[in-house]
Amino acid sequence: MLRKATEMLGYNISAQDGEIGHVEDFYFDTNEVGETAWTVRYMVVDTGFWIFGRKVLIAPDALGTPDWDHKLMPVAMTKEQIKDSPEMQAGQPVTREYERNLRSYYGWPIYWGVPPTNPAPGTMSPMTGSPTTGAGYAHDAPVTTSVETRSQFGPGREEVPDEVAIAMRKAEGSSRQIHSVDKLNGFSILAQDGEIGGVSDVFIDDANWEIRYLLVDTGTWLPGRAVLIAPQWIEQLNLDDSTVKVAMTQEQIENSPEYDPAGGVDRDYEGALYNYYHYRTYW
Repeated sequence: MLRKATEMLGYNISAQDGEIGHVEDFYFDTNEVGETAWTVRYMVVDTGFWIFGRKVLIAPDALGTPDWDHKLMPVAMTKEQIKDSPEMQAGQPVTREYERNLRSYYGWPIYWGVPPTNPAPGTMSPMTGSPTTGAGYAHDAPVTTSVETRSQFGPGREEVPDEVAIAMRKAEGSSRQIHSVDKLNGFSILAQDGEIGGVSDVFIDDANWEIRYLLVDTGTWLPGRAVLIAPQWIEQLNLDDSTVKVAMTQEQIENSPEYDPAGGVDRDYEGALYNYYHYRTYW
């Protein structure tokens, strides 16, 4: 199901032995713009007075089954584990080094540096740590390398395909940062021939935590109407001037299937939208 990020803000996060705070933001990784849907990598949790003045990052890997009715997200760790986790410096970007330390501490899988090819069914995915069904990376007879890992249960080694291990090591030195959904709000959306409005929210797929659409407030250009833009249709994300350039013209966007806020986003509407823009669907 697709859910607005703003509707999940304030959800309580419950550890195995009590609540730790509430969702304040989401951090996402764009991968390559135009290649894949953006993916939420962390929930930013405001711990309130429990750990005063500190925020913690929780990856979707740690989530149990959310209680959507009661706005509660359970996580598979204790309060003590969370309190002793690597501390995020206030006001500083989330670096690959910090992510590596955090994921090693909790035993969460590394998600970067994974080749975008197809796996043999049953191969262990380095993104989820679970057997794949045919999407992720491909091997007829995989050659593996032992890569050192660490979790709360101690150090260990994991066998991963050679190309995955090489890509992981290369990505280790990457300075690319993840981005805040909250800070994305307000970014100007630029069509091929002019501005169409600004980002007001994002729709997140709660099955895999991928960002499926940017919700765009068209302001005075199309008064009273919002439009949806999928990350696959984005040509450029410019963090310096807070703009997102898309591959369509203003006229194309104006004549696109109209989004009904009351009706939400269902598969029929998504199909009509993708068909209109002549893009392959993600499902």
